Parts: sequence; structure tokens; C-alpha cells
Amino acid sequence: MAPPRFQVVISAAAAYDVTRHLSRLAPPPSVSWRLLGSNHRELGRSSDPFADVDQCLLAIRNLQDAVPDVDSQVLAHSSIGAWFWRIHIAGTAVAISSRLYQRRRESAQSLSRTLDGIQRVDREPVILRLRGGGLREGSRALKGPSPAAKIVELRDPEIRYPSKA
Repeated sequence: MAPPRFQVVISAAAAYDVTRHLSRLAPPPSVSWRLLGSNHRELGRSSDPFADVDQCLLAIRNLQDAVPDVDSQVLAHSSIGAWFWRIHIAGTAVAISSRLYQRRRESAQSLSRTLDGIQRVDREPVILRLRGGGLREGSRALKGPSPAAKIVELRDPEIRYPSKA
């Protein structure tokens, strides 16, 4: 079984603010990291984007060095009641869960797997560039969210929206 690994993602649009995709102005490129488990599922991600790859790689190394002594929290999202986790170093959030969980124990288990995964990473991060609808690593396309998909997630499924002709 392959060990967990970090990926550094360079995107043309910041992945943390979905409303940016609604703007006609192109946002500056953002760099973030994500931790993938041995089954290629995302375990966690950086809590904020970085200005460049070097800052992102430094943040990954700092997190790996600090893992035994980090502060972590399992929190409930106040408006929807879903659970998520955060990892802090010296009072600053450095990592967040990659998704929301229905139960507190699921979020706590995810946090535990992520902390364990961070300690088990044994290779350098792979750097990916987001292009259009997915992530590309060399010539192999990896599935990833497209900006259009993020906009669709904002829509209420109970409302019928007119189709584009």
C-alpha cells in the first residue's frame, strides 16, 4: 500500500472562494497543498493559499516538523450543523478538512488519519497545475473540479434554473 503524499496545486483561480468564479476579472494564481491518502482520496488541505510554490513547500515542511505538537480542533459549522476539523501551529490555522462530516466522530477520525498521514509521508510533494476542468500531472489528466462545477454547487436543487441555449 502506497504511503500518503502531498500535492502542491497551482491554480488560475483561488479554490477557497467560490464566488470569485462569478467575477469576470481573473484572480491571481494561487498555490495550495493537499494531502492524499494511499487510496488517492484527499485527507486535508492548506487552510489558506500561498503566493508561490516555495512558500507552500516551506509550509508543508513546517507542518511535518510540528505535527507531534500541533493544536487541533473538531468543530461544528454553526449554520448547517456539519462537522469539520482544523490544525493550528502557534495559534494560526494551517490545515483544514477537505470536506464536511455529518457526525463529530467521523470528523475526529478524519483528523486522526490526517495527522497520521502527515507523519507517514516519505516523498517530496508532486506539483500540479490546474488547467480548465481538471488537474494535470505531466500528460495524465487527474479529475478535479471545474469552475463551472463550483458554481453549480451554489444552486438550490429545489429551484428549476433555465438551461443555457
